[in-house]
Amino acid sequence: MKIIFAAAVVALTGCGGSTPAVVPEAVIALDRDPVLVAAAYLGTSQNVSLQILNQGRGTLTVTAIKLELPDGGALPGLDGGGVFDQPLVAVDAGTISDPLPVQIGGLQTGFVQFTYAPRSAGKFTALLAIESDAPLKPHFTTLVSACAVKLDGGSCN
Repeated sequence: MKIIFAAAVVALTGCGGSTPAVVPEAVIALDRDPVLVAAAYLGTSQNVSLQILNQGRGTLTVTAIKLELPDGGALPGLDGGGVFDQPLVAVDAGTISDPLPVQIGGLQTGFVQFTYAPRSAGKFTALLAIESDAPLKPHFTTLVSACAVKLDGGSCN
């Protein structure tokens, strides 16, 4: 009899905590924050993919997404001599950008994809800015850091 009672007490208190409640409104997050892009050789390019997480039960509506300079200025795209292209956003992990606004259901994910193509060695930074209807963070930003090295090696200094 004592063994059964002890097992019941362990079953009720064994985890030692409570499960956090999922809020009813949309909550935006990324699977990586900040975003560190792996080092790339000059003349190569790599695709970067991130998940936009909706950690709430409400539908998240993303109205704008862009990469910009750390001071908030316009970031030149790959055509303009920059090292990043502007991101596309896809709810179903497609290769074509869904037209904005996009909706991400409660406890669901969407995807942000962009290309990093360095033309000179060194470190590069940008801000990924996402506008949405998330009540706590309608303007979500995170730092994107990348590194480029010469084909014969070196570091990102």
